[in-house]
Amino acid sequence: MRHNDFTRMDTTPTGGVQVDRDDNRARDAKLVDDALAGDQAAFGRLYDSWYDRVWNVALRIVHDPEVAAEVAQDAFLSAWRSLGTLENTEAFGGWLLRIARNASFNRQRKEGRSRPVDDEGLAVIESTSASPVSAPTGFGVEDRARAISDPATVAEDGELVALVRESAGALGERDAEVLDLQLRYGLSPAEIGEVMGMNRNAANQLCHRIRQRFATAVRARVLWRGERPACDALAQMLTSAGIAEFDSDAVKIAEKHAEACPQCTERRELRLQPSAMFAAVPLVAAPVLLKQQTAHALEAAGVVMDGSSFSSSDGAGGTSDGDGGGQGDGRGRRHRARRSLVMALVAAVVLVVAVVALANRTDDGTIDELAVSAPSTLPTTTTVAPTVPIEAPTTTQAITDVTIEGPPPATDSTPPPIDTSTPDTPGPVAPTIQLRLTDTTIGDVYAVFDAPRLIWSVVGAASVRVEEREDAAGAETVLLREESSGDMPICPGNNGQWSFCTTSTGDYDYTLRAFDGAGNEIGRRTVTLTVGF
Repeated sequence: MRHNDFTRMDTTPTGGVQVDRDDNRARDAKLVDDALAGDQAAFGRLYDSWYDRVWNVALRIVHDPEVAAEVAQDAFLSAWRSLGTLENTEAFGGWLLRIARNASFNRQRKEGRSRPVDDEGLAVIESTSASPVSAPTGFGVEDRARAISDPATVAEDGELVALVRESAGALGERDAEVLDLQLRYGLSPAEIGEVMGMNRNAANQLCHRIRQRFATAVRARVLWRGERPACDALAQMLTSAGIAEFDSDAVKIAEKHAEACPQCTERRELRLQPSAMFAAVPLVAAPVLLKQQTAHALEAAGVVMDGSSFSSSDGAGGTSDGDGGGQGDGRGRRHRARRSLVMALVAAVVLVVAVVALANRTDDGTIDELAVSAPSTLPTTTTVAPTVPIEAPTTTQAITDVTIEGPPPATDSTPPPIDTSTPDTPGPVAPTIQLRLTDTTIGDVYAVFDAPRLIWSVVGAASVRVEEREDAAGAETVLLREESSGDMPICPGNNGQWSFCTTSTGDYDYTLRAFDGAGNEIGRRTVTLTVGF
């Protein structure tokens, strides 16, 4: 059975991507901590937040919606079982997507082939208005792409979405996947390196290079009018090269041609950065039925999904009359489980009372009532935390009775002399200083949502200074912040508001200095950012 109820997910305009990404990481970290602490709603909320992205990653590889749902189920189950091994809880998203990506390739290799994509379903994905009301009459999609300045316009225009995807498709499968991870899934280059299996520096270079290649592809794509270039000279060059469609070879020829063609040079100018266009393309929301089926399968496997809107204990996807389906069945199972637990606890308490009573029986066979007391209340719920493997000890040590003798009794009743010396005056306590960069190497041009972030925290200092200094003779030290903790995107030489950073190559030192109440420096930390590869 095919599921064709694809919908489009809302996305945040590019200007808010970085803020949202940081907020979401903090939210994910808290939910992971809550799940490990036994919060039965936490993992279900992580499921609702990440399912569509996990499913999209799988769909790109296995090319079948139902198989992608099965891969997503395996990925969430694996994440649940291994949640306690995640060292950096803020990296939950990238960790989960890496699990999903590896599971997708394993599934693909196991089947030996990719299933055909559901063309009808994907047609529904693109079923938005081809010409929105806001588009000027007679404007083709290429003209609209050149004229737009608001990323939200892309999400509202199905033809613009198709143009952006066609441009990304000219880069190849891997590059398009990296664009997704970086610009739409909100992963940093370092996290993308983890997902793709490469080191941080290589991932930084790859992300920077792919954004440039994508920008070139979009600027080439707007030279077309429908299925052929608007410029006859360019069309002739493509025909002579045997190129009949827009692909990577067409992009190369168009780029070379535009350098010598004034009309094409002017035509490919854009008001909105191509990376912002791509970031605004909505994610495809997985069919609701697949989300429900996956959530129910995870529950059956022992995953606590109370916080998910697709679990059997929630109103989504089920009836509430308890006639054997959906929500009623889920609540019935939970009620029966809790009732069984309470009955077991009652039986245990009765057994304990009986044992205590026998132990306190008097010589005449009666029971000392004052020695027996039962608890007045019984617990009715339990908290289930994710199972974290615990290594059992390899050896068993026998325990024997040991008599420990105390010190010999004192023979002199004279009390020891009292120490009247003055204790040493403790010195100043060093502050606790934490300072790090999320990336230590980056290109000389990047957007704010790709920027390395400086994160710091100081405890035990009266005041702090966060400073920037280029590693060059005569360079000026710039004060960035004076807060005891913070998190900010870095653009060397620019401490104001910015969206795209263009800076000079070189090394930049970021120093955190801590001071006591008298203004004396009591600690410092320094990290270095290298601009340019």
